[in-house]
Amino acid sequence: MFDLSEIKGLLKLHLDDERLLRAQLDAMERQVPLLYFILLISIFSLSASMFGDAPWTLTVLFPAVVSGIIFYRIFVWANRSKDRVPTEMVVRKLKILIGVAVVVTVLLCGWAAGMAQYADGTQLAHIATFSVVTILSTVFIMAPLGLAAVVGVAIGGWTFVTTSLFVGNPTLIWIAISFCLVLVVVVAVVGRITASFADVVRARADLNLHNDRLEDEVKARTLELEEQALKLEQALKTERNTNEMQNQFVSMVSHEFRTPLTIIDGTARRIVNRADRMEISDIVERMNNIRASVARLSGLVERTLDASKLATGKIQFSPEAFELDKLIVDIIERHYMLATGFSFTINLEEVKGEIEGDPRLVDHIFSNLISNAIKYSKDRPIVNVIGRRSGDEVVIKIRDHGIGIPKSELPRICERFFRASTSNGIQGTGIGLNLVNELVAMHGGKMTVDSEVGQWTEVAVRLPVRQAQTNSKMNAAAEPESQAS
Repeated sequence: MFDLSEIKGLLKLHLDDERLLRAQLDAMERQVPLLYFILLISIFSLSASMFGDAPWTLTVLFPAVVSGIIFYRIFVWANRSKDRVPTEMVVRKLKILIGVAVVVTVLLCGWAAGMAQYADGTQLAHIATFSVVTILSTVFIMAPLGLAAVVGVAIGGWTFVTTSLFVGNPTLIWIAISFCLVLVVVVAVVGRITASFADVVRARADLNLHNDRLEDEVKARTLELEEQALKLEQALKTERNTNEMQNQFVSMVSHEFRTPLTIIDGTARRIVNRADRMEISDIVERMNNIRASVARLSGLVERTLDASKLATGKIQFSPEAFELDKLIVDIIERHYMLATGFSFTINLEEVKGEIEGDPRLVDHIFSNLISNAIKYSKDRPIVNVIGRRSGDEVVIKIRDHGIGIPKSELPRICERFFRASTSNGIQGTGIGLNLVNELVAMHGGKMTVDSEVGQWTEVAVRLPVRQAQTNSKMNAAAEPESQAS
C-alpha cells in the first residue's frame, strides 16, 4: 500500500528544515553530471538515427543548442563553490535545478515529438525509447527533491502522450498509455524514496549531533581528568617537598639543639673541674656563656612551638595598646649580648606613641628580625632600624649589611623550612621568617623582603595603628609574600 502523505510531501520544498535542504542539494549536485551524460548520449543517438529523414534544424541545429546548454551546466557544476553557502543560496540553487529539469524535459520531449512525423516504425520505437529514458533519468536523478521529480513526470508524460496522439500511430499511443501507468507507480516510488531520504538525513543529523555532544562530553571529562591528575601530581610534589623540608628541618633542629647543649655541658664541666682555681670574673663569663646558650635553646623551642601552634590554629591573638618604639628598643638592648661589636642606627621618632596589637607576638616578630640581622652580617656589623608613619600604618625597616639573598629566591624566602642558598654554614631552621610573616598577617599587616647578594638585606614590616577587630583567638590565614622593589 502506498501512503498518500508521502506523495503529498513531494509537492513542497522543506524550507523549515535546513539540514534536509542541504542534503538534497548535495545529492542532486552529485547526480546531475550522470543525467547530463545520459542525455548527451541519447541526443546524439537519436540525431544520428533521424539524420537525413528529418530537417537539419531538428537533427543538427537543435541538438547543438541543447548540447551547448548542457555543456554550460557542466561547466557551472565543475566550478561551483565548495564553501558552505547561506540557506537562501541553497533554496536558489534547488530552484535552478528544478527549472533546468523542467526545461530540459520539455525541450527534449518536444524535440522528439517534432521528429515523430518524419519517422518510420523503427525510428518511432527509438523516439519512444528516447522519451522514456529522458523522463525516467530526470525523475530518478531528481528523486532526492520530490518536487522536481513530480514536475519531470508530469511534463514528460504529458509531452509523450501528446506526441503519440499527434503522430496517430496506434503502437506509439499504446506505449504512451502504458508508460503513463508506469509513471503513476514511479511517482509513488519517488515518494517513498524522498521520505526515506529525509528520514536518513534527519537520523544522520541527530546522530552527528549526538556524536558532537558525546565528543564534547568526552573532551570535558578528559580535561577534568587531566586537571585532577595535574592537581594530584602537584599535591604529590608538594608532599614530597614538604617531607624533604621536614627532614631538613629535623636535621637542622637536631644540630641547633646539639650546639648549645654541647656549649652548656663543656662550660659546666670546666667550671666543675677548675672551680677552685678560677677567678670570679672567669666564672661569671662562663656562666654568661651558659645563659646565652640556654637563651638560644629556649628561643629555638619557643619558635618551634609557636610555629606548631600557628599551623594548627591554636596561637592566641590578644591585641592591646602598647608603645612600639619602646618595645623595639628593648628588643635591641636584649640582643647586645649576642651582638658584640655591632653598631645599631635607630630612628623611631615618627612611630612614637601607642598602636594596637599583641605585644608578645610583636616582640617575637622584631626579635626574630633583629636576630637575623645580627646573625647574617658578622663581617659588616651594622644594623639600621628606621620607623615612619604612612597614613594609618607604621612601617619599620630593618636593614643589615651582610650576605644577602639571591633575587630568584626572594619569592620563597617566607616558605616554611626554606633557607637561602647564601645561608649555608649559618645556624638556622627555616621557620623564623615564615612565622614572622604569619604573625604580621595576623595583625592585618604586610611584610616585604628585598636584598642584594653580598650587600644588604632589608625587611619592611607594615602594621596598622588600630586593629580592625578584636578576637582573642584569631588565626593567621595570610599567604607568605616577598617582593623586590
